[in-house]
Amino acid sequence: MTVSKEFLVLAAARNNAEWCAAMCRSHGLASVFGPQDWTAAVRTPLFYPDAVTLVPTADAAMLVDRIDTSAPGASVKDSFADFDLTGSGFGVLFEAWPVILAALHGLFPSVPVVGYEHGQDVAASARHGFEPVGPLRVWMHGR
Repeated sequence: MTVSKEFLVLAAARNNAEWCAAMCRSHGLASVFGPQDWTAAVRTPLFYPDAVTLVPTADAAMLVDRIDTSAPGASVKDSFADFDLTGSGFGVLFEAWPVILAALHGLFPSVPVVGYEHGQDVAASARHGFEPVGPLRVWMHGR
């Protein structure tokens, strides 16, 4: 079965948001899934974003309104690198590419494996069978 890149990118974004939501729950923090994004109204654990876009062209202003930008470290994972948050006081922390391996042969034959790479690591992951399907961008408030 061949899966489109669009489906894989959407699935990777959702999977990442699910992981962030699980980390928040494990720290007693609430979060919300909406049709365009996942957000946490209070600062998330260190190294976890406060929001993740789930679809291209998500409404950036609405997303920013649902996170706490008053606390240091507020960040947004723009899963499709398609909006600009500079007007809301954010700067780009880094850009990367989701890379997907169709399946873990033998272990989970129908489950794609997702990683995130940048720079020369994108080419290295491609040599090992991963397919770049990005880009993505992580924004940090006050940067």
